[in-house]
Amino acid sequence: ISLFNETGGKISVTTAGKVEGKTGAGIQVVSGTAPVSDIDENGEDISSAFAVNKKAATKAGDENGQVPLGGINVVQSSGEINGVASGIDASNHESGATNIQVSGNVSATGTEIKEAEKPEAEKPEAEKPETEKPETEKPETEKPETEKPETEKPETEKLETEKLETEKLETEKLETEKLETEKLETEKPKTDKPEADKAKTEYGTGIGIIALNDGKNTTDLNISQLTESSKIEGTAGGISASNSGTGSTTITTAGTVIAKGPGELGSGISAINGETANAITITQSTGEIQGDQSGILATNMGKGSTVITTAANVIGTKGAGIQVNNKSKGTKTEIKVDQTAGNIIGGTDGISLFNETGGNITVGVAGKVTGGSGAGIATNITNSIVSSTTEKTAGISNITLNHGADVSAVSGVAIIDGDNDANVNLNGGSKVAGQINLGKGNDTLTINNGSDISGVTVLDGGNDNDTGPDSSTDKLYLNTSLRGSSEISRNGGIGIINWEDINLGESATLTLTGNLNTQNLNIGSGSELKLDNVSNSATEDSLHEVAVKGNVKNSGSINMVNGNVGDRLTIQGNYHGEKGSKLLMEVTPEQNKADKLHITGDATGTTAIDLTEVSGLGDNTAGTNGVEIVSADGKTDGEVFTLLRDHVDAGAYEYRLKKSEDNKWNLLSEKIQDTGNQIKPKTTYRKEVPLLSAVGAQLRQADSLMLADMHKRIGATPAPDERKAWGRVIANRSDIRQNGVANVRSKGNYAGLQLGSDVWTNNGLRVGGYLGYLHGNLDVDGFASGVVGKVGKNSTKSYFLGAYGNYTLDSGTYLDVVLQGARHNADIKPDNASNSKQKGHGITASVEVGQLFALGSSSWKFEPQAQIMHQWLDLNDINISGNTKVKQDHDNAWLFRLGGRLEGNYPVNKGVLRPYARLNFFYSPNGADTSSFATKAASTTLRTGASHANTEMAIGGSYEITDKVKAYGEIGHTWSNGNDAHVKSPVNGSVGLRVNW
Repeated sequence: ISLFNETGGKISVTTAGKVEGKTGAGIQVVSGTAPVSDIDENGEDISSAFAVNKKAATKAGDENGQVPLGGINVVQSSGEINGVASGIDASNHESGATNIQVSGNVSATGTEIKEAEKPEAEKPEAEKPETEKPETEKPETEKPETEKPETEKPETEKLETEKLETEKLETEKLETEKLETEKLETEKPKTDKPEADKAKTEYGTGIGIIALNDGKNTTDLNISQLTESSKIEGTAGGISASNSGTGSTTITTAGTVIAKGPGELGSGISAINGETANAITITQSTGEIQGDQSGILATNMGKGSTVITTAANVIGTKGAGIQVNNKSKGTKTEIKVDQTAGNIIGGTDGISLFNETGGNITVGVAGKVTGGSGAGIATNITNSIVSSTTEKTAGISNITLNHGADVSAVSGVAIIDGDNDANVNLNGGSKVAGQINLGKGNDTLTINNGSDISGVTVLDGGNDNDTGPDSSTDKLYLNTSLRGSSEISRNGGIGIINWEDINLGESATLTLTGNLNTQNLNIGSGSELKLDNVSNSATEDSLHEVAVKGNVKNSGSINMVNGNVGDRLTIQGNYHGEKGSKLLMEVTPEQNKADKLHITGDATGTTAIDLTEVSGLGDNTAGTNGVEIVSADGKTDGEVFTLLRDHVDAGAYEYRLKKSEDNKWNLLSEKIQDTGNQIKPKTTYRKEVPLLSAVGAQLRQADSLMLADMHKRIGATPAPDERKAWGRVIANRSDIRQNGVANVRSKGNYAGLQLGSDVWTNNGLRVGGYLGYLHGNLDVDGFASGVVGKVGKNSTKSYFLGAYGNYTLDSGTYLDVVLQGARHNADIKPDNASNSKQKGHGITASVEVGQLFALGSSSWKFEPQAQIMHQWLDLNDINISGNTKVKQDHDNAWLFRLGGRLEGNYPVNKGVLRPYARLNFFYSPNGADTSSFATKAASTTLRTGASHANTEMAIGGSYEITDKVKAYGEIGHTWSNGNDAHVKSPVNGSVGLRVNW
């Protein structure tokens, strides 16, 4: 189908079947004649773009002299349109819009054009027929009707010649623009005329759809591919749109658009707007766009923006996947590329955007973008001269990688920007591999949580010389974890270079593998700066010293805990700690080294130091400067650095942070006491020292309370023939003071239950056993933190199993032998410190004798008593905070008791009441408790006294309710008589019941 309308009127074509052109176009539509244009020596159109040197035909008017409104409409509802030079060729030289809609297939097989071949369109002007004659000449009226076809034949040849010339110049223009925008570098490439000729020669024809608006009254140019099954194919190009009118160019695809054949420079879609045109909009909903050169090529010299949206695959085999060049000379225009899904693949760049107008570039990526020899995404914005005295300001490149984005390139450069300002965002679910290189200008890179940067090698903010950062401010925002430094490739980290400001957002972690160069490092709340933990190997060096070459503001954490010995972090600038900021450090035993922070500038604010590893402590620092962990060369504001929990515990000591006059912060195991006349340092023992030193005495007291003596356990001396079961409830309030460095005092209560029974009797000899439970809850005072005071409490639980044998005579003489075993559990609860648990075992053996003597004829008798007890106590080693192991040793303790009991005998009603009063003297001549507090670096052993003497007085009695049931009980008080330990009991008592069987 070939339609020419020189009148400028509208042309409409609708097809639903197969249309095929054997040598030219499948459908060729021309509205009006090509306007006159001027072409300079470089082939550039200096009047209106893509015009042909032709004189315009005279337009025909209606009866009112009005010129009809032109335009071209081509609609394919189904079927095929096939051609050689083109599938559809629409040229609008007149007015109105050009609209092409396809739902079927459109193809152009193309013909190879040799350099020596000249198209028919290059015939001399002299051969052009009578369309140039004045309007008054009417060829058709001067010749017979039968000769009309012959007369019209030259006219047809003329129009075809004009069309070929138009196509030829259009092709030259398109390929020249393509070559100009092939690379988005900071310097605009020059048009190489021989290359342009070569390009024309190589693919000259074979474009699926060609659409041209070049009339000064033409408006929009619209090409729509409506179905996913549709295919637009050409050997030299898929779709080629050139608009020199006043409207916009809009291309929409839903199927396949492909340029693939003998030509090497074909694009899937090529769109060019002249200076008078407006925007270029290209939208892909499904399908695929592919070109041997570029997938999509857009050159916009018009007044509007270039907007490209893709949702499927776009492939440029040898060139860029998407290449855009905006070059308006008088207006800032924008470039917008939005990939919502799919793949964009280029042999050079994946996406290549060059804006010479100074307008913004905006890129959104939600699919895969892959570059070849170039970059995954390349952007550049340059300043355009408006006049000889005015220069536009370059815009901003905005690049956003959303969920599903995956950007990389074979070259190893993922994203590159020119010397304009840039704003790059990597959002959660995006992925980047390779380098991100941002040029001169104020650049911002934000890496958000959930983005995958495991394949990133370099983050470069841009540098205009070889000696230092440029004058612009480049900002890096990290909201995720990143491992790297400014020493590229050191220890396998990401290179972080040319950033004036580095900001760590909430939950971000920057792990340094080497030195970091920046002007300002801001550690946000909840974020962390860490020192890498690397191994000694051929490829990785141990990181012991690292520097941040710039100022540091810390609102989060600086973490130096990595298992290495004595890491040193130097801040080559000022340091400021916001309230709540932390510095995590460790002191290790190897050569007694501690992590150190050195600040070359001023130190201000407040930062809490958390010593998470203190196995290198444990020794007393008295007489030394302590262990240095922080120093500052400049001015300091107040304390600046404090310990997170006032003190840190290791070994037997508490260590506090003390600032010296030369701005050093040291750990000391002593506290300065101002006594008025002199300043005297006091050793600061940890609270566990008195608590654990008291455990031995507390558990021996429990053993003694449970075994006690025969009368406390079972009441009055049994008759020789009695066989009994018995039980009692025990209550005691104890006060135990022990000499020693810890100056321990335990005050608290014991309560428990004891149940026993005879299991064998024979003529006054009986054997039995018992079970018992005793709970102790004791507050502990002692010398800790440099003062004497309350340090916490110990809670004990003791479980007993005992066996006894006694022998009684009718005269009241008795012998009682007991062997008791105990399992002890103790909860150690220091104030404001971590709890710990102590376990152990005890064995107590006792031999007791007594004899009743009548006091005349009275109802009272006197019973002298003697008892010997021996106590063994074994406590397990325990681990407490500060990587400290505690080992406790206890001397075997002897306890001697001498006493006397005065007992009465009074019948009451049906029973017998036997009241009594008792006086005992206890003496433990030897024994001591030792506690050793050991870390990997040091061990401290402290001794606590255990020998004691005390006196007990008690009153009680037993009552025979029946001849088989007896109740008994007593209450007493114990005084201390001194020695290394002072054992008192303000009140103690028990109540029991005995049943004969």
